[in-house]
Amino acid sequence: MKAFYPGVGHRAQVALPLAFAAAMALSLLSLGLLHDQFPAVMGLAILTVPCFFLPELGLALFMLSGRFNLPLPEGFHEGPEMMTELSLVLVAPLVMVSLARFLASTEKWRILRLFAPFALLGFLVFLRGSGSPGDTYTTEKLMRFGLVTLPGIFAALCIVRDPDSLKRFLWSIFAVGLALGALGLPSLLRAHELLRVSALGGNPINFARNLGLSFLVALVFLPRSRFKPLLVGAMALAGLLVLASGSRAPGLGLFAITLLVLLANCWRMRGPRKMALVLLVAPAAFYIFANFYDLLSRLPMGSVGRYMLMREGLSVSSPARLTLLDAAWSGFRMNPWGWGTGSFAAMSPISFFRYPHNLLLEIAVELGLVGLVLALLVVLRAGFVSLKQVFSRGENSIPVAVVSVLFLFMLANAMFSGDINSNLSLWMLAALAMKFGGKSK
Repeated sequence: MKAFYPGVGHRAQVALPLAFAAAMALSLLSLGLLHDQFPAVMGLAILTVPCFFLPELGLALFMLSGRFNLPLPEGFHEGPEMMTELSLVLVAPLVMVSLARFLASTEKWRILRLFAPFALLGFLVFLRGSGSPGDTYTTEKLMRFGLVTLPGIFAALCIVRDPDSLKRFLWSIFAVGLALGALGLPSLLRAHELLRVSALGGNPINFARNLGLSFLVALVFLPRSRFKPLLVGAMALAGLLVLASGSRAPGLGLFAITLLVLLANCWRMRGPRKMALVLLVAPAAFYIFANFYDLLSRLPMGSVGRYMLMREGLSVSSPARLTLLDAAWSGFRMNPWGWGTGSFAAMSPISFFRYPHNLLLEIAVELGLVGLVLALLVVLRAGFVSLKQVFSRGENSIPVAVVSVLFLFMLANAMFSGDINSNLSLWMLAALAMKFGGKSK
């Protein structure tokens, strides 16, 4: 199987990934991790192999792994936290595969054209951050965008190259998301309350986002799948875990996007089947909306209390978020040209939060109108293509519709949580939505 470069011989295709994994293991072991961390080190080295043989799976793992820290001894590394993260282990082989596929591609100029707005946004991030004081947060933000976010977007455009590759990537997202959810399930069952830390060292927001993506992949593929019972069971597990995490943005976003998908399915159908589905979905949706909080209150989960607070309004359920949004908007109005990359951390009224928890407001206050226009060009174009594909009646558009649904879900999340780098999934899915949505019929 010519996994990453058609011009390379079979032996080289086997030897190069194994050699890379061995070099990675040796380099980690040479850092002093031999004694009690040997299994973890070998596991991390082995994780690089799928990036060569199954690059779509490696790309999904890279996208969903979040900010999982490597098992370095305490006090071993001082400096930006990202230097100890799994993403830096996976990005190197993914970039190698991406460059090989880019050189072998017949769509080089199209890939570069799609990547251009992201590259311009990255240039602005570095330009507006170069004159900032050398604080750790700004340094890490610049490094993360250059070493993780931009390579991840480029890798998505190069590795996911055709409809079959797109399907492999989407099912990889489904599998990886469920795997991360299964790893977090024991701690959730022990706690019987808000899941504060997932099994991979992340936070409940990333945990819920990953499971939400798995849920939506199964939901959109479900009508044409031969494994409907398996997918329904996976969706039930993922949905319950999203609720149990207590993360309101992923939970409510998943609820809204699910209704959008059901509406799109009604739109695609014709004749008696469409009428039957409308008569079934409409009353159910009305009942859920009318009794939303009452239904939530009956769930035996401690995290339900976080959702119940929303009954009192945002001023009660999310006062900190409103304070951050107001501060970001005030900063943007004071200086429409932006204060510089990472500058919101200094003006934040809550020192614990270093970004406003709204992607567009973060870009506006730090990068100004120019950065906001670039971000809006990407978001609006990808959003238009996504809505068009979600309601498309073409059979071949289903995988593209899945990407579109995932993008809309991540866009809803980005308006309430995360910063420009932690929303890596949004940028990667936006690039894929524009790549495949623009030529899907």
